[in-house]
Amino acid sequence: MAQLSECIYLSRSLIAPHSVDLLDIGRAALRNNPQHGISGCLYVDSTFFAQLLEGPLPTLHRLLAILRRDRRHVGMLILRERPLTQRRFEHWSMKIIDGTAAGVSPHLSALPDALREAEAGDATRLLRQLDAFATACAGN
Repeated sequence: MAQLSECIYLSRSLIAPHSVDLLDIGRAALRNNPQHGISGCLYVDSTFFAQLLEGPLPTLHRLLAILRRDRRHVGMLILRERPLTQRRFEHWSMKIIDGTAAGVSPHLSALPDALREAEAGDATRLLRQLDAFATACAGN
C-alpha cells in the first residue's frame, strides 16, 4: 500500500465563495474522493483557496495534476508535502470552509493575513494555523 501523505496548496480563487462552482467542487469531492482514498479540507474566501489533501502519494499526485488544470483557480503553490502516520480529516471526503462566513473556527480567524504571507513566500504562519485546525478536527 502507498504511503499516506499530506499535501497543502494555495491558489487564487476565480469563483465566488457562494457559487454553483463551489457546490460543484463539493459534489465532485463527495463523489470521487472516497473511492480514491482522499480526504481533507478546502478553505475558500473571496481571494484564495487553501486546500489540505490526505491520501496515498501517487493518488495525490494524480489529483494535483487535475487540479492544476482546473479553471476555477490560478497560481497554485504547493506549500507542503509530507508523509502522515494518520489522517486528520478521515471523516470528510472534503470539508469546505467558507472563510467569508461569520463564526469561522478560531483556529482560522487570522487565515486571510497568513494566506497573503504565504503567497508572498512565507507560509510559516499559514501552515501553523492549518495544523492547529487539522489537529482540532482530528477524529471529528
